[in-house]
Amino acid sequence: MRKLQSIYMQCFVLLVFMIFSGSFIGCETFSDDIPSDAPVTVNGLIEEGWTYYEVNNFERAVTSFNDASNAEATNLEAYLGMGYSFAQMNQLTRAQQNLGNVIALAPVLVDEGGLSEAQAQVLRAEAYAGMAVAFLAAKDYENAVSRAEMCMEIDPQFSHRWIEDFDDADLIILKAEAYFGVQDYANCMFALDALSGNFISNSAQLGTRTDTLVVTMLEDTQFTGIAELHLSITNLVYPSAITNLSLGSDLLSNSSFDSWTSGSLNDWSVSNTEAGVREISEVDSLESYGGSGTGACNFYNLPLDNSDFGVPFGISQTVLPNNAFVRVQVNVSTWLNGELYIENGGMQRGVVNDLGVFTFDFETASDPTLTISSNDTTNMTIDWSFATSFADGFSQEVVEYVSGGNVVTFHSVPVPRHRGRFVVDYMYANDFGEFLIELRDAIDSL
Repeated sequence: MRKLQSIYMQCFVLLVFMIFSGSFIGCETFSDDIPSDAPVTVNGLIEEGWTYYEVNNFERAVTSFNDASNAEATNLEAYLGMGYSFAQMNQLTRAQQNLGNVIALAPVLVDEGGLSEAQAQVLRAEAYAGMAVAFLAAKDYENAVSRAEMCMEIDPQFSHRWIEDFDDADLIILKAEAYFGVQDYANCMFALDALSGNFISNSAQLGTRTDTLVVTMLEDTQFTGIAELHLSITNLVYPSAITNLSLGSDLLSNSSFDSWTSGSLNDWSVSNTEAGVREISEVDSLESYGGSGTGACNFYNLPLDNSDFGVPFGISQTVLPNNAFVRVQVNVSTWLNGELYIENGGMQRGVVNDLGVFTFDFETASDPTLTISSNDTTNMTIDWSFATSFADGFSQEVVEYVSGGNVVTFHSVPVPRHRGRFVVDYMYANDFGEFLIELRDAIDSL
């Protein structure tokens, strides 16, 4: 095994020192203290090339590897050595070309019987690792990450045969540096956590949160849509999960007001009524107070004196789940005047004051009672109501987010509709600038 040397010039030497314990190119002098017995075989030339490589004599290493390739044009070890040596000389294009030869020719030689599948996989993994380092030196961060991942797909426990202490941990460090360079701070964080096992848990800046939010549609088709959510906290680091909330079944009994007994509304508790002043009565959906028919509920309030003003009356059911997100709807079929109030936990959750369907989404208190009430001059008829809780639905695919922001864009299946609600689990930073310093310090310490 031989020590990996730095491929960076002085402007980029910090990272390579970090990854490979110090010595990839440039400032060190090389030695000619090489055994003088000339190799007579291709394998001997390969050994000689890596020996020169170890003492930073990269030009002599290239000569040995080139002699080996001239003697045996299909010897992939020669191209591998030239690729690494050219990288040390900062000739990154030539480095990539030679390492690319290894990757391209390996399956051909396997098919021709000149190389076993196991040998080809080792060579390809080492070539991808070398390409990752060369791309990082060129500050081509995305290709650096992709080549490191290709290497680790072949060999998750990668360890270079010729270069001492160049292994899978070094590739993870390389990926962390590349992710930082491309401002993918979440994946940088995950890479550091994979190495240390405790970067996330030890961070002084990271926090987690769950928001339930109303969706904003950007575009939709018949089968899918693109939508965005605006988080309650900025400094987003990573949205770990998005789940739509689907509507459950109706929680109310007699929600269509079809069932009455001797003028009394069934399944609902009626409070504070007084004949001729505050009444809940059965009428047709298109009738107002005093009208005929069935199948709807009229609210009537005509205060006769000051003592009647502001007295609440209404109907209620004890059906809501505690501390849960619910949707309540009311359809007003006839309206002459007044307002109805949707209430839960002593709080007004919505106001109904016109014809049409009114929809209210809210988080319940520790109180299961839903009340529909009025306390002033009122004459309106509602012909149905609906109350349900939200349940977890489909997980959604994150399309885009900006680190340090508060907006998450995602594909949604099924298509989210107006006022659709989604639950977002995410990680955020208390101070994003300080979080970046944490990342940088962790990389530099490895």
